[in-house]
Amino acid sequence: MTIERHAAEAATRFRRALETSSEETRLIGLREFPHGACLDASLLLAEYLEDCGLGTWECVAGERPFRPALPQSHAWLEQDGLILDITADQFDDAPRQAVWVTRDPSWHQQFGDPEPRARLWRPQDEELLDAYDELRAIADGR
Repeated sequence: MTIERHAAEAATRFRRALETSSEETRLIGLREFPHGACLDASLLLAEYLEDCGLGTWECVAGERPFRPALPQSHAWLEQDGLILDITADQFDDAPRQAVWVTRDPSWHQQFGDPEPRARLWRPQDEELLDAYDELRAIADGR
């Protein structure tokens, strides 16, 4: 099985966990998932993919013009030219896929030169990592 397929399957499980987790226990940044949740969701997914043995994924984020003085930001994961995006469907011009795995960067390039985001670590990201533990249990069927 290819890395694309493994990553898509793991990301699908994780997205389902995000969609089915209790809204009351969700972090504020994930309550409207996928809308406005791309950075937190991508950082959490990067942890999950690594825990699933799929290597290290880089979370990148960029901005594109939207309205005057109001850019749209977006974040996704990349690994060796492979793009994995579980929140692109929040945008009207993106493919309507819950989990998007592609090597074609054309849609993501409109967000300019994306900048890498730091990995999660304790104690700074304690709340996100606690949420990760709950989401991983759901994704893994525990």
